[in-house]
Amino acid sequence: MHIHPNGKRKKVNRGYISLYLELVDASSFEFGWPINAVIKFFVLDQNTNKYSTTLGPDSVMLFNPLSKLYGIDRFIDLPTFELSSNGYLVNDQCVFGTEVLLVKQAPKVEMLILKDGDSIFTGSHIWKIKSFSTSHGTYKSENFNCGDFEWNHISLALWLDKSTLPKNSKVYAKYNICLLNKDKLDNFCVTSYDFFNASSLGRCVIYESYESLDFQNGFLVDNSLSVEVNVTVLGVVNSTA
Repeated sequence: MHIHPNGKRKKVNRGYISLYLELVDASSFEFGWPINAVIKFFVLDQNTNKYSTTLGPDSVMLFNPLSKLYGIDRFIDLPTFELSSNGYLVNDQCVFGTEVLLVKQAPKVEMLILKDGDSIFTGSHIWKIKSFSTSHGTYKSENFNCGDFEWNHISLALWLDKSTLPKNSKVYAKYNICLLNKDKLDNFCVTSYDFFNASSLGRCVIYESYESLDFQNGFLVDNSLSVEVNVTVLGVVNSTA
């Protein structure tokens, strides 16, 4: 506990007593950072043996590695504190204290359930883009289904339809995106593995990989470009919080 008799920031809080509480050791907390706590500061009225504390509703303060200090710059003004009838300062002695109530936090547990054998979901979708060279906008395919989830792709990116994603979960999937060539041996494909969740629904193909392709050499047929997407849902992560 830190006490600043003439304000922690003297230029703006001169004439007030500032009280601060610092968290110095978090090693005993089973679940680590962050730590939530309700903090109350008080000063003892020695005349009545009663405590005067901070007013207003309790507020939950968040302590973390970058914010280990919490306090009140203007806890009490010096004239009020020094007035003998208030009992805060008696024979040049005073009593300050703090009350800390930890707010219990349920641990966040994530479990990845990997699918195996017949339970693995695989979906495939071929998208034919017509009049490819005459449009300068962004192409978006229709949705397609794989493993109870809806997917689509935008500008050779694969996106998970958020409406099909259960709350507090994410999908672990293998995906393969191919530009189809009229000679099937010359298809241009990119394969990757990744997690899809509510805050990160899309995965883009590295644009530099296909910008150098000669689209006229077998990829554009009658001014149409075909894209094939294969998605394999390998598992689903469920979170308890």
